[in-house]
Amino acid sequence: MKKIKNSVKAIGADVSFALFALFTAVVVGIRSYQLMYLFEPDTGFYLMESKGNFTIPLLYALVGASCIVFLLFGFLGAEFKKPKPLGEKNYYLATAAVLFAVSLVADGMLRFSDLFNQYEDEASETAGSFLTTTRSFPQAFEILFALLAALYFIIVAVSFYTGKPSYRSARVMSLTPVCWLMCRLISRFVRAVSFLHMSELFWELVMIVFLMIFFMGLARLMSGIGAEGKYSLTFGAGLCGAMCAFLVALSRVITYFVASGDYLSADSPIEVCDLGAAIFICVFLVSCAHDLSPKGDAVEPAAQKVAASRPPEKTEQEKRDDEAFLIADQYANRYLTEDSFDLDNEPDDITATKKTELVEPLVAGSAAEKTAESAADAAEPAEKTAESAADAAEPAEQSAKPTEQSAESPEQNAEPVAVPEQTEKEEQTEPPTEE
Repeated sequence: MKKIKNSVKAIGADVSFALFALFTAVVVGIRSYQLMYLFEPDTGFYLMESKGNFTIPLLYALVGASCIVFLLFGFLGAEFKKPKPLGEKNYYLATAAVLFAVSLVADGMLRFSDLFNQYEDEASETAGSFLTTTRSFPQAFEILFALLAALYFIIVAVSFYTGKPSYRSARVMSLTPVCWLMCRLISRFVRAVSFLHMSELFWELVMIVFLMIFFMGLARLMSGIGAEGKYSLTFGAGLCGAMCAFLVALSRVITYFVASGDYLSADSPIEVCDLGAAIFICVFLVSCAHDLSPKGDAVEPAAQKVAASRPPEKTEQEKRDDEAFLIADQYANRYLTEDSFDLDNEPDDITATKKTELVEPLVAGSAAEKTAESAADAAEPAEKTAESAADAAEPAEQSAKPTEQSAESPEQNAEPVAVPEQTEKEEQTEPPTEE
């Protein structure tokens, strides 16, 4: 499984986003048609004439197939091994975080209004007894975590507006969206058992499950804890959750404005927080795939800049070696500069093991180097004397050369000279000798 995970380069973010837009448009259109023409407004049952309508199984098949495709894309796509840096400033993501925070506050206020009206109708003695008897504890915690999650996304928005990643320090608060969704899930289960509008409840449960998976991965990515290798699931679950959120919330909005609000159930009204979550997920996933930071700004977060400017962190073995060399260098310098140096009488700031294994070999090496240097210094005068003698011998050699040349010249002059022979006329004119 590890070999095939994130191994397909052909599967990219752009292909996934195109399929997401196509599937979302189709399922939202089908669901809006069903709410307006195939359901009874009061009970949520299918109408008699709607039996056998092809859109009913088609919607389930499309949602199931699209969720499988998105999860497989996130698992196989090589681009989804890890997200790209979000950048110091990302105005699109900051705006989406503000919209989601506002929708959470609006949803929390509506829930609180409903809970307060119910409390007045019950006329209970205390709020604790009211929450116990009406099983409204999950709803109360849902309101609390909705407000805390809104505060967290305000921190995220301010971080991406100013370029200071302060959201990294809010690690505990990054879990508040998950707690909010858990309370929403529990509140759906503690409702009075009813067979009405089961179709709406089913899609809400599917949406909440995928949103929980996505926001758990988001908490890891934003806090930097356990985020290695988790983006694949976060990407797939995010697309599934956003599609289901549009399916649930956008179809109700379309039905409300096109037909009437009477087609919607009182237990499943329009919840703007679902739309806010879907928009935030889309912008976040696009930001992880493409650089949406303003031009001229660095795409690396400030924490990565600081880490890049620092030298690489040394291992424990390298730190121990540096410490040992520092101590040995200090002792070697003292040995070379001081006349008396006693290793055994030194302070106990280092252990005997370090003295034996690290300092003494270096001191011995330094002594050998010192002896070699003194021998070299003693040999220098002899070399200089030899050089001066050689320099003094050079003029004598040069003066000897002219003497040799003068001695050679007489020998050259002493060579026999050829006497010219007498001519015939001179021989005839010689007087005859007496007999």
